[in-house]
Amino acid sequence: MSSFRLTNRVLATIARTSIRSSSVKVASQLSLRFATSATRAFSTAPIRFNAQSNELATILTNELNHEKSADLSFPEDLTAFLNQNKFEVVETAGSALGKIIKKTDSEIIHIYFDVNQVVNLNPEQALEAEEAMELAEEEPESNFINLNVILEKTADNSAVAFDVLLGPEDASAYIENVTAYENVTEALSESAESNHKRELNYNGPEFTNLDEALQTSFEGLLESRGINAELYDFVFGYGIYKENKEYVAWLEKLNKFFKN
Repeated sequence: MSSFRLTNRVLATIARTSIRSSSVKVASQLSLRFATSATRAFSTAPIRFNAQSNELATILTNELNHEKSADLSFPEDLTAFLNQNKFEVVETAGSALGKIIKKTDSEIIHIYFDVNQVVNLNPEQALEAEEAMELAEEEPESNFINLNVILEKTADNSAVAFDVLLGPEDASAYIENVTAYENVTEALSESAESNHKRELNYNGPEFTNLDEALQTSFEGLLESRGINAELYDFVFGYGIYKENKEYVAWLEKLNKFFKN
């Protein structure tokens, strides 16, 4: 054993011994203090307890009023995107998961994304896409959003799922893997068992190892389904809106709990 490790071990032992000795001494002092002033301790503890709860309730109320003073309505530009592209928002109250769907004559397109990831993006990079792309070598995924895109074939309920990195510019949707499902339920179920099963599924070879023509065809397929920069803008805006909405609901629950 090196002298460095030996010294560290000795010091650690001394420290633990000192702590134990100090603890015994402090415990004795506390016992004596408690014995001589038990009545005072019992009488003031509830006051401190209630005062802290009241203080927290006041701060929560102020924060909730502040948030509600802002415009919490659904942004008009997001409504315009949904109307123009025939997507619909699936409500997921209490969840950080964002969902939108689009129905066609032969398919249902399901798109999932993490709201927390969206709000943690660098806003300057998101608003100044060109500069962000120039910085891509330093921060390759700093302004990309992870999407799970599931194409459901209504004729036989089969599905194909894509894990995608979506950037703020055209042609910046990078497919990570593609998975085929005989039944769409296997792709959409949110149970722990289903999640575990999906982790073990064969997702095909590394996407970049596929034939270039196949890669291009897959990318064109997603673009034809609306997986593009316009969708990125929507997901970014909706993520911020939904996170704020969930934050207000979170404040309301806490405020209700601590309010007298």
